[in-house]
Amino acid sequence: MRNGRILLTLAVAAAAARIPFAWQYPNPDISLFSVVGHRLLQGDALYTDVFDIKPPLTFLLYALSEALVGQGAGQIILLGAAASISAMAGCYALAREIEPRAGLVAAFLWLLFSVDVTLEAQHPNGELLANAALVWAVVFVVRSRAAPAGLLFAAATLVKQNTIAVPFVLALLLVGRREWRAPA
Repeated sequence: MRNGRILLTLAVAAAAARIPFAWQYPNPDISLFSVVGHRLLQGDALYTDVFDIKPPLTFLLYALSEALVGQGAGQIILLGAAASISAMAGCYALAREIEPRAGLVAAFLWLLFSVDVTLEAQHPNGELLANAALVWAVVFVVRSRAAPAGLLFAAATLVKQNTIAVPFVLALLLVGRREWRAPA
C-alpha cells in the first residue's frame, strides 16, 4: 500500500513537471507531430496529403490527444504525462521483477531523467513515446509473455524505426545466457 502512495506521488510529479513546458516554444518535432495529427483529424491522408518520413504511430497519438483535449498545451501535457507515467510504471515493474526492493528507485530515477531539459525529455517526443512501449515490452519478456512483448516492440518501432534493434539485441542476450530456458 505504501508503494502505491509513493508511485501515485511520483506520477503526479511527472505530470505536473510537464505543465511549465507546455507553453514553451516546442521543438520542430513536437510542432510537426501536432500539425500532422491535426491534419489527420481534418481528414488528410498520412504520407499523401501530409508527409514526413517518420513512422505513423506518433502522429496518430498526437491526433488522439488532440481529439481528447484540443490542440496545444493540453495536448502536449496529456501525451507527455501519459507516456511518462506509463514508462515510469514500466520501470517500476521491471525493477521489481529483478529485485523487489528496486522498483521505487527505478521509478524515481525515471522521474528525474524524464524531466531533464538538456535531454529534451520534458516533451512528448518520439523517444519518450517509444520508451513507454519498450520498457513494458521488456517487462513482458522477463515475464515470458511473448504476445504482448511483441506487440509493444512493434508499437515502439511504429514510433521510432531504430527501436527495431532492441528486440534483436535482447534476444541475443537471452539466448547467450546459459541459465536462460525457453518457456515450455
